[in-house]
Amino acid sequence: MHLHGGEFACLLSGEVEFLLRDKEGKRSICLDTPGSFVVVPQNTWHKAIVSQPATMIFMTPGEGTENREVPPE
Repeated sequence: MHLHGGEFACLLSGEVEFLLRDKEGKRSICLDTPGSFVVVPQNTWHKAIVSQPATMIFMTPGEGTENREVPPE
């Protein structure tokens, strides 16, 4: 979770599913086409599941990032 802004992730190759969890619930976003992207909102727990080798570009406000092995329920 990033406390100081959202995270931008763009798929260059492969396939990645992003699982997001925030106050409003859970959602899944599948990136399976080069150029597809997700903007993970600030203060949103998220996890990337890589189903095949993938290459991505991330832009993340790193200061204050919180990590957990598994996002809380």
